[in-house]
Amino acid sequence: MDDVELASLKIIRDIVDNKLFNTMTQNMKRAIADKMLETEQEEARDRLFSEAKALDRLIGELITMANKYRVATNG
Repeated sequence: MDDVELASLKIIRDIVDNKLFNTMTQNMKRAIADKMLETEQEEARDRLFSEAKALDRLIGELITMANKYRVATNG
């Protein structure tokens, strides 16, 4: 792993470890869930469900990258 990749992973780790990250992602998930409950059209609910799944995948990928930094630096 080169210095540029390590520096990029550190930035991701700093974002993921920031308490605002958790609050922001929870708020986004809650907003999507609220819209799903309010929406009567099945197609719109399906789109919102897809958004929620994409958000989960993004969060998971960011956490994986943060953990990669932790493993590389033992911290």
